Amino acid sequence: MLLGGTTNDWGNGWVTSHGAACKAAGKPCLFEEYGVTSDHCAVEKPWQNTALNTTAISGDLYWQYGDQLSGGPSPDDGNTFYYGTDDFKCLVTDHIAAINSRK
Repeated sequence: MLLGGTTNDWGNGWVTSHGAACKAAGKPCLFEEYGVTSDHCAVEKPWQNTALNTTAISGDLYWQYGDQLSGGPSPDDGNTFYYGTDDFKCLVTDHIAAINSRK
C-alpha cells in the first residue's frame, strides 16, 4: 500500500498513462527511480512488466541498488535491495532476460 491508502497497482496505470503521453509527444520515456520499502519483487515486477509492454517506455531504472562494500553494506534507505539477493534476481537478472528476449 502506498501513501494515502493507494494500492500498489496504481503504478501500472501511472506507467501506462505516461507511456501514452510520451507516444503522443513522439518522445521516448524513462520510467525511473521507482521503489517500495517491502515486497520488492511482488510490487515492482508488475510495474516492470507494464513498462516493458508499454509503447514509448524505452527503459527503466529502479531505486535503489545495494552492494557489499569494503566497510559493510551500502546505505539502505528502505527501498534498497542488494546484489545477490532474491529481489536482485527477480528485478534485475530476470528483467534483463525479459528485455533480451524481446530483441
